[in-house]
Amino acid sequence: MVEATCWPGLHFMIGSWYRNHEINKRSGFFAASGIAATIFSGYIQAGIYTSMNGASGLAGWRWLFIIGSEDNSQLLQDHLVNKMISDFVISLPLLVFGIIFIPDPITSKDKSWWMTYREKELAVERLALEKGAPVGKLDLPIFKRVLGRWRFWIMNITFSLYYFFYQAPTTSTMTLWLKTEETYSIPQINNLPTVYSAISIIYMIGSGIYNDYTQNRLPSLLLIDFCNITAEAILVAWFVPKGVKYFAFWLAGTIQATTPIIVSWTNEVCSRDAEERAIVVASLNSIGAAQGAWWNQVFVKTTSAPRFKLGYRMGLGGAIAMTAWLPVVEYFDRRQKREAMEGVTREIEHNDGSRQGSVAGRDKTNVRTTSVES
Repeated sequence: MVEATCWPGLHFMIGSWYRNHEINKRSGFFAASGIAATIFSGYIQAGIYTSMNGASGLAGWRWLFIIGSEDNSQLLQDHLVNKMISDFVISLPLLVFGIIFIPDPITSKDKSWWMTYREKELAVERLALEKGAPVGKLDLPIFKRVLGRWRFWIMNITFSLYYFFYQAPTTSTMTLWLKTEETYSIPQINNLPTVYSAISIIYMIGSGIYNDYTQNRLPSLLLIDFCNITAEAILVAWFVPKGVKYFAFWLAGTIQATTPIIVSWTNEVCSRDAEERAIVVASLNSIGAAQGAWWNQVFVKTTSAPRFKLGYRMGLGGAIAMTAWLPVVEYFDRRQKREAMEGVTREIEHNDGSRQGSVAGRDKTNVRTTSVES
């Protein structure tokens, strides 16, 4: 439960320290690092199963649980203490690393030990044009303000639609399909779904670089939708050649790149209000997790494996709905940018008018002074 703050907290930090045209690839690299961990986990599990099967009288799958797998927790309750110890040993170095190296919010008066005061000043200066007031007190009026704006609702609807077609297909549903084929070894079942994750990493990083360069996220998201409509349609049909089914599962790996794209988009549209940005980014994770909890129980039940007929159909519908919804998000984003530009233009015109009035006033004063002297 405590670790639930990590995801929104780190994305908020990315949005706090980087400019709007820099956060896409940073969010992409951050999300890709988590996916990379699942790839190595699959390879490690395959290696452990192969090398330790039968060691100390335990089957290879039991060693997977003891060392770190969570998939068989209900089958080895007597080794729960081992699992807790291994999680603690793995997590503790990450905790220490975070305390030492992750900086405070950029608006904090303190600085990290590895940063000079001049570097902190430069970081604040380069964000001055894009970020609003520093973080203030979190109270009831702030929630009223956030809920009264379009950003909370539009971005959460977007992330919820993403969750509708994220739940299937996944590496888990592919793994269940491979198991039912009864022609694959345990290492193959662990390794083949990692291609899905590898495609996720490639698209996360590639789309992040593209989005920062073009400042336009719509093409990246529409391509994801096209890929997943194709993948979901193949899996709904189901009775296709095995190679086509592999193509569908692996093509669906692009869906995971939606997370960093939407979160970086949220960071940008809320960049002028730190409290709003924190609340909206956190709400994406909370509402999405709450939705996924019941969605899997209804539409992606393990009893419907490996075909998941209802789950893939709902996923196809979600991908189509997401495609239709994205222009709405783009409209609100463009309208906000247009209003911001109009505000800047009015301010410039006002300042120019004030300067011209001041110059005219000085000219009149000079004329009167000259007349008196004459």
